[in-house]
Amino acid sequence: MKSKLLKTLLMGSIILGANLMTSCGDSKPSQSTNKPTTNASTSIDDSDPYVVKLEIVTMPAKTTYLEGDVFDPKGIVLKATWSHGIDEDVRYNDGITYDKTPITAETKSIKVTYEGISVDVPITISSLAVESLEITKALSTLSYHAGDKFTLNGLEVTAKFEDGTAKIIDVYEVEIDGKDVSETIKGEGIVLEKGKHTVKITYKGQSVSFEIEVYNGYRIEAENIKNADEVKEGDKNYLQRVKYKGIQLGAMLYSSGQKPEAINASGQGYLGEIKKGNAFDIHIWSDVERKADIIMTAASGVIKVDSNKPWRPLETWDIQLNKMISATANGKKVEIADDVILPGFVTEPNEDGTYTYNLFAWVNFIDVAFGEMNLLKGDNVISIELIGDMAFTGDKTSGAGTLNIDKFEVQFKD
Repeated sequence: MKSKLLKTLLMGSIILGANLMTSCGDSKPSQSTNKPTTNASTSIDDSDPYVVKLEIVTMPAKTTYLEGDVFDPKGIVLKATWSHGIDEDVRYNDGITYDKTPITAETKSIKVTYEGISVDVPITISSLAVESLEITKALSTLSYHAGDKFTLNGLEVTAKFEDGTAKIIDVYEVEIDGKDVSETIKGEGIVLEKGKHTVKITYKGQSVSFEIEVYNGYRIEAENIKNADEVKEGDKNYLQRVKYKGIQLGAMLYSSGQKPEAINASGQGYLGEIKKGNAFDIHIWSDVERKADIIMTAASGVIKVDSNKPWRPLETWDIQLNKMISATANGKKVEIADDVILPGFVTEPNEDGTYTYNLFAWVNFIDVAFGEMNLLKGDNVISIELIGDMAFTGDKTSGAGTLNIDKFEVQFKD
């Protein structure tokens, strides 16, 4: 917008200058029939103005970067020289463009462009040593169905430097079971064989590792929920509403189009607003008879500490699962131990000690194995009932809550 305005002003000044030149001299009509001539020193170029040169006047505020950082132009001032001799001060928000790909160890400068002309802005790559790596946000699940593609989407890795500073990093090396997969895992992901696998993250000589497991079994997304009259002959692997109190179970079915935080769910949708007294059946079709673990992927929906507004928690409560749900599998009671806990969410403080509401507090989905069952060939039914809830303890929100559910899995034990 600014450059368009400048072009307009330049063209206006050119036209005005040309008019003034043609009107200069004797105001009396000329008696000569010869046409006036224009020499080089008074010639006017009435073409569209354009930038012919770009120079750095003031360097940006930040000139030292870590690998994986993206160039920040704030503070930069450039001088653009236009074709008609006018200089313009150009700042970072005046329409400049620049390379936004992550900086590497080999990057020496960043090309900044304005009106088609570029200048290289020199930068320095920090030589600070990394003292340690830490996984500050784990993957939403560490277990994967055979055939699933494993990705690092959602993983947060923080590097701690020798000067005491810390930074979330996006560029690092990845090994799985000792094999470098840094490039292949960046796309759609990797299909791994059944069993346990060690994932190793390395950055500037420091590493951190964690384990994942690929299993055989079945997965049922919680958003695949139906009323009894919606179930058709031949339907497999779904949830069915049995009873509800207040809001119908599954009426609050959130997708990423309705709630942005639903992107954190495996199927881009989850069940929310689940109330005490709700009950539902999980139908699982099995081709084999196997002993299996029952796993629920869920997040606490019980507010512990509010932010400055209601329904925006900074913390949610841990939930002792057997105080909130009861379960049977093919008619047999599932014994849920007292130490089966669904962890709550805790917001990390900002650098200045303040806290900012994180909408993912509601969808901090975690796998919880809460029992076993004997799978039969054909349709298997796990029945879940919400037998309790927990009161909110925040100072802005009143009421009680239960949990939000992403999915259920049964994983073969052998």
